[in-house]
Amino acid sequence: MATKNYTLNPYGLVLKAYGLRQTSPPKLYIKAKSDYVQQPISKDGLEQIWKRLMEMEQGATNLVMTPYGGKMSRIPEESRLAWLRSLSNDLTPYVSSNPRRSYVNYNDLDLGVGNTTYAEASTWGTRYFNNNFKRLVQVKNRLDAENLYLHEQSIPPFALT
Repeated sequence: MATKNYTLNPYGLVLKAYGLRQTSPPKLYIKAKSDYVQQPISKDGLEQIWKRLMEMEQGATNLVMTPYGGKMSRIPEESRLAWLRSLSNDLTPYVSSNPRRSYVNYNDLDLGVGNTTYAEASTWGTRYFNNNFKRLVQVKNRLDAENLYLHEQSIPPFALT
């Protein structure tokens, strides 16, 4: 018997747990694979990967490559940050703008830090959570008013009017 291997998008469950309304369940199913590259990928290998990605309809797939260790760990942190910021600037014509955005699980402190005031936190919070930031602050007020879960870009508890 064939089985489907997929992951249900959990956002509907999270919204329900926090008492937030959702009009319909999400219809996003994904299949993800991960591995660690053990040796440099040759030019031919990269071309084959590119061809494989191009077989799919635009927007139907993605490839994420995250450098963990390897040569990157031998490059001083300041040099890596400078390189990453340069690459980010090179991507500017092709990515979100006004404001620049980021995936929430990859904290990008260049988008802003600080959460001493709602206005200060909104500068980066709306870049991650869009128009949901205010609602998430309300959830934070209910579930973590003591701000136990805290880091540079954690959602802050604030009294909202």
